[in-house]
Amino acid sequence: MSTNPAVAPRIGTFLQDVVLVITEPALRIDLVASVVGAIDTYRALAANPGIVTAVVSGSMLTLAPEALGTTTVSVTAGNSRGSVFQSFRVTVIERGAPKFASLLPNRVLYVGDPPVGFDVSPAFSGTVTSYAGSAGDPNLVGVSMTGSQVSLTGLATGVTTVTIRATNASGVALQSFRVTVLSRQAPGAAPPGPVQEIPTH
Repeated sequence: MSTNPAVAPRIGTFLQDVVLVITEPALRIDLVASVVGAIDTYRALAANPGIVTAVVSGSMLTLAPEALGTTTVSVTAGNSRGSVFQSFRVTVIERGAPKFASLLPNRVLYVGDPPVGFDVSPAFSGTVTSYAGSAGDPNLVGVSMTGSQVSLTGLATGVTTVTIRATNASGVALQSFRVTVLSRQAPGAAPPGPVQEIPTH
């Protein structure tokens, strides 16, 4: 406990994001270095206590994993002059890298068609914290990811592979599938030109 502090506490070092494993013991973090100044009390609150519980005793913060997922833990340190606040992300995962679950099917795209999107998460098992996708030849297929949703755009005719990476703190799982890009115009056919009117007599 502080006695008549001159100023409110301020941030010392930033609290870093944490990854916990669902089957492992709680993690203890000493909060002393995270603030500068005299501290009367520390408080901690998990945005979703169903994923992680946050308990403070003195300056020690204990984080206990409860369920898979990601949430935010907020920590406040205060004295009679004021308080300082910071938060960090806690992700609870299963032990081990993601694994292969099912094959991603090959795809056929057409140049000029709208992007084709689908969910890649059923192809992987285990905890996945991020997905990334890339094309072997980005001149043929454009690839973009939003969460587990991949979007494919045919850019030029040809065949290439698209690789999806599923990642967590323990490792990476990869899957590739073939993408064939076709043109809806028949090979060798010239694009339609203007219609000419033939005068009649």
